Amino acid sequence: MIPFSLSIVFSQIEQVGSGISRIRIALKDSGLPMAEFNTEGLFSVVFKRTSKSTDDKTENIKEKTRDKIISLIVNNENITTSELANAIGITDKGIEYHIGILTDKGAFKRIGSKKTGSWIVIGKK
Repeated sequence: MIPFSLSIVFSQIEQVGSGISRIRIALKDSGLPMAEFNTEGLFSVVFKRTSKSTDDKTENIKEKTRDKIISLIVNNENITTSELANAIGITDKGIEYHIGILTDKGAFKRIGSKKTGSWIVIGKK
């Protein structure tokens, strides 16, 4: 008979051993690149980035976010970054990031202070 504490250890070892196959199945089912499993020395797993299409999707999402920002500013030139963040569903820092890019591209500029100022739309992106 196996002592109780050893049965717990065996159970944990069995769970650890099934992780590699579960990762492989999950990656395959998701259509993601297969990971590299390194067992020499310390065990490590290297996950590969997906193809450029994911980068394109991310850029597309960023463009949609910037379009929403411009649209909201056109509708309300006194809108604050907090109001923009709430309307779009991202953080204030996220809005500041996108506003910085749009300002650099010449889409609009801020006139006056952060509290009492307003936005002037110059051109779309």
